[in-house]
Amino acid sequence: MWRYAAPTMQTMPDSVILETIHSVAWWIEAASKSIEHYQDILLSLCQRVLALSLQLGRDMERNDDISDQPFAEAINHPIGLIARAIINLCFHRQLNDNDLLPSDIKPLFTQLCDVRVERYRHGRVLLGSHVIAFFRVDQKWTEKHLLPLFSWENPSEARGVWEGFLCSPRLYQPLLMAFKSQLLECAKHYAEFGVIRHQYATFITYVALDPPEGYSVDELRIAIGALPQDGLEESAQALSQALKGPASSVRNTGRTVFSHSGNMCGPNHSILSLRGLPNP
Repeated sequence: MWRYAAPTMQTMPDSVILETIHSVAWWIEAASKSIEHYQDILLSLCQRVLALSLQLGRDMERNDDISDQPFAEAINHPIGLIARAIINLCFHRQLNDNDLLPSDIKPLFTQLCDVRVERYRHGRVLLGSHVIAFFRVDQKWTEKHLLPLFSWENPSEARGVWEGFLCSPRLYQPLLMAFKSQLLECAKHYAEFGVIRHQYATFITYVALDPPEGYSVDELRIAIGALPQDGLEESAQALSQALKGPASSVRNTGRTVFSHSGNMCGPNHSILSLRGLPNP
């Protein structure tokens, strides 16, 4: 249906798009999942939506009372839907390691990483959930534009991308080395995370069980020791489960090291999983 509707949607004035923004964004995101025609029109519509003056959202716009579920909020906001559409389109092209981001898509990802535009924060949460994919496809771009968002120098931004990552964290050693200091510092901000905070306690425990190159035992001990009581309890439970399982479950393979309820980060978050790239 997209190939018939795309030319018509391209002619819609911005005022109409703004009035029907949620419907338009949902339609664009749905079309991006299996698009074969008019990819240029889809990208053009994504750019037009990003240019609109949309509200950030009542929860995420209050830095003193950030939503407990920024990922769930992001995937239901027009900017988040557009970010998903661009991600879907990008990985629909079956990218492999070091292929680099496509030249027609990379500028949109770079635009979303601009922290000066607050409404793009929903998109940055989605980018954070795919940081491993970006790192493998285009490491230089990721190091320049995406990894700085994980720095706790800007807590409101850092929390969003970290919660995106923690929705489906993976032990991918090159990335663990790249954002080591930010990952360890998360322990100090544990209480700032929402319902997903236990994911961090579990994840850092798995990291400690098989420390990547560059991580010292003392650094990991200090990070885990900084967790509050509920975090320590979650860490202990993860340790117990790991010791009962096969040794391969804690190796740095890049595979998901634990599962969680689908509503932890919002519905159907798994559809954004990496396609095309071989397992590390």
